[in-house]
Amino acid sequence: MKKPKTSQLLMKQAPCIPVNSRFPIEEYYDRAERLMRQAMIYRASMDHFNLFVIQARFSSLLLDTIPKHQEFKHKPANRERYKKLNEPLCRAISELESLTKTLDQGGDQGKKEKEKVGRGAARAGEPVAKRE
Repeated sequence: MKKPKTSQLLMKQAPCIPVNSRFPIEEYYDRAERLMRQAMIYRASMDHFNLFVIQARFSSLLLDTIPKHQEFKHKPANRERYKKLNEPLCRAISELESLTKTLDQGGDQGKKEKEKVGRGAARAGEPVAKRE
């Protein structure tokens, strides 16, 4: 049986955020901006695994979630804020492509880093599987 690639395992940690139109669209934009800042921190520390997960979440938020929100089409100000995030989105997609190649060629070092990613997710407030 073929082992899944590192990038595939990391993508599972960045699921698509479902749209809930009860929350104002500004909250989704704020979340995208926080993810951008977090990506800068991971990029500076050369933490490719967490950077990959954050960039995948950021891209998913901008490509899948925000355009489906009810307020997206009805308020012109939302379109302007979305356009401002286009350049960082292009960078994130480009970075994801290069990180995919880097991470999938990682070998044994990837196993150690995957464990580190799991611990990093726990620090970030992400749900972690309950251990017995």
